[in-house]
Amino acid sequence: LEQACSTEEAKRKIPLSEMTRYIKDLIEAVHILHEKKIAHGDLKPENLMLVESEKEYKLKLGDFGHAVKGDDIEKRGIGSWEFASPESLLERVQQRADILGERVQKETSGDPTMSPEKFEEIILEYIKWTDVVMNVGAPKKGTALKSDIFSLGVIMHEMLLGFDPDYMFYCEQSGEQKLVVSERYEGCNDFLLQGHFEDIKKWHESFEPEDVIPKSVPDYEDLCEDEKEKLIKVGGLIKSMCEWDPNSRPDIKAVLDSYSEIFNI
Repeated sequence: LEQACSTEEAKRKIPLSEMTRYIKDLIEAVHILHEKKIAHGDLKPENLMLVESEKEYKLKLGDFGHAVKGDDIEKRGIGSWEFASPESLLERVQQRADILGERVQKETSGDPTMSPEKFEEIILEYIKWTDVVMNVGAPKKGTALKSDIFSLGVIMHEMLLGFDPDYMFYCEQSGEQKLVVSERYEGCNDFLLQGHFEDIKKWHESFEPEDVIPKSVPDYEDLCEDEKEKLIKVGGLIKSMCEWDPNSRPDIKAVLDSYSEIFNI
């Protein structure tokens, strides 16, 4: 579904009316999973497939390598950075800090096994990861299902509105923007930690559909008034799905009901 993104000519490759139907398929797929208390854990466009049926294409959801039965966010995989919820990212940061803390404690409570240089390196890394947990304004401990809701909201933003959330691809470091899409959790560094969380917060706080959508949707002026109104409404739904506090996000049934009402499908 890479065609869902806008082109350089600022035109959709898939019409909005067709894309709304595909997103409905996706929401229904997640609804089926969540009813069975299964979190997908890695929702992103690359895991969506269009399958040809008799009269039209249907969207199918694949890649369940990060899926988890139950609602414990600690058991799920991190998935992809750019679509992951802040609480799932922070959970992994906390886990890394805990591992380093155990190494420090073990080294200081018995006979030293590291060189002074290596021990200093571990101490500095432990401080770095701990600082992120303490300074990020940590989101409340979330659930795997509500984490899926955040990821789904980001997908809807990208594929329905035709442009990416401001935080997705760049984080600031010393005034420079650096691409983070290809980075994996194990290789993340300072600007992929504090900066990424702060950018998510800033984006959510500044995302006012009535202001942002008319200025940013590539083909907004080409849409009819009814389509414009629906995009504004779905923008509000997307914002609610990407709340910083996972407990403030709607569940998947509420998302499905709201989406169906907006687009009358």
